[in-house]
Amino acid sequence: SATTADNARLSADLLRARSVSRVLLVTSAWHMPRAVRAFEVAAAGSGIRIEAAPMGLARNTETPALTWMPSSKGTSDVRSILRELLGRLAGA
Repeated sequence: SATTADNARLSADLLRARSVSRVLLVTSAWHMPRAVRAFEVAAAGSGIRIEAAPMGLARNTETPALTWMPSSKGTSDVRSILRELLGRLAGA
């Protein structure tokens, strides 16, 4: 699949064929809201229950005195947030 929606649709087809009724959806915490929505849409009416299991919520170990400084993690986080917001706006 090329998109989250494709992945959800193809997965839902496989799950229905195997009479699966409950799915544990594992993805990045940033991506989870969009992924859950895509899987719920794809599985609508099938009785498949989607349970979110977000990853990447590890505790911040950065020294509090340095949190005000720009970092590569901060840049990466902003990029991830913007990508997910654009994905939601595009309906993906």
